[in-house]
Amino acid sequence: MNVLLIEDNDEKAAKVTSVLNSAANSPHIVRAKSFRTGIRELEAHLFDLLVLDMVLPVRDGEEAVTDGGAKVISEIDDGSFCNRPAHIVCLTAYESIIDSFKNEASKRLVHIVLYNETSSEWSAALSHKAQQINNRMAEANLFPEDYHIDLAIVTSSPAAELTHILKLPGFQGEFHHRDSLHYYRSNWVRSGNKSISVIACAAPSMGMTAAALTTSKVINRWRPKYLVMTGIAAGTKQDQRFGDILIAESTYDYGSGKITETSSGDKIFTPSFKQIQMDTSLFALIQRWEREQLEVDTIRRGWNPPEPNCPRVIVGVLASGAAVVQSKDLVTDILNRSRKVVGLEMEAFGVMHAVMLASTPQPKVMVVKSVSDFADSAKNDVWQQYAAYTSARFIYEFFTKENELEF
Repeated sequence: MNVLLIEDNDEKAAKVTSVLNSAANSPHIVRAKSFRTGIRELEAHLFDLLVLDMVLPVRDGEEAVTDGGAKVISEIDDGSFCNRPAHIVCLTAYESIIDSFKNEASKRLVHIVLYNETSSEWSAALSHKAQQINNRMAEANLFPEDYHIDLAIVTSSPAAELTHILKLPGFQGEFHHRDSLHYYRSNWVRSGNKSISVIACAAPSMGMTAAALTTSKVINRWRPKYLVMTGIAAGTKQDQRFGDILIAESTYDYGSGKITETSSGDKIFTPSFKQIQMDTSLFALIQRWEREQLEVDTIRRGWNPPEPNCPRVIVGVLASGAAVVQSKDLVTDILNRSRKVVGLEMEAFGVMHAVMLASTPQPKVMVVKSVSDFADSAKNDVWQQYAAYTSARFIYEFFTKENELEF
């Protein structure tokens, strides 16, 4: 909490400072001794609380005048250059000043309190006000009212997926000693020369749990307006190709359900899952990119050497599970339950669930995973780097070229 104390009397200033230090969590208190020095502080800085003596000298070292504090209030409200403090408390030992100023104080929403060295009423009132401000600021830190950055990118693998994110323009390393994650920052330039702030990080391991916890941590720390996960997935359709870009219209945990046992001892799994949908406004934009296959040739040509075929943008359901899949029978079983599944992977449901449960303001979330295998006996790592590249590059093209995004 930033406090400006305008008080020319050293003994009174010490008592006020003691009250503020007891009431708030390490307040930063700036003291001024006159109208002039106080106004200079108000012109240069923002303060959460102004504690103002009503009898002040105009300049440091001069005699105090009875309207010195009133001049400060007038300059704050009627002047051109002062930053108005969030809260103003006026202290005076003169009841006559309170009587003459109380109507003006009420009109300007300013508190005026009688200061009496032999009474604790003034200190109790000031302490209560400081505690209110301190508590409100603590709540604001936990639940901020606005976004801090434009875009956060989360991946599940530092080796492949994050590597290709960091090859996008402008990324630099930033490590915080109080945090187990490495964050990387960049600024991307959109059409119209508008810059957007970007951070990226990788979850410490694969899977929904790590992805959900990492996503929650990123939201709480950075408060992004958009949050995206990129990476690799197993394709589920015969016409899909390596590098095709799968975007989650919705996602669910295909391992969610109930296992029962028959009288003969056979285990039966009955699925019971909940799908989480992409934000409708973001989904509308993504549908156009799928319909018109925007920027796919740009993505193709960015790989060296370029692949003969452009990757395709495919929107559908991503099914998340706890294990790497190398079973065509399992893929068939999942498709029998949901024909709109376009890919299998391990994190999307955790990411979107974390966003759904985040405090406001919640980011708009998108999961983009490119095909690196088909979850069958031929599964290998040959196409992982290319798939990681196409998903990463799609994000860059989308967020720098899509003009209808709200920043």
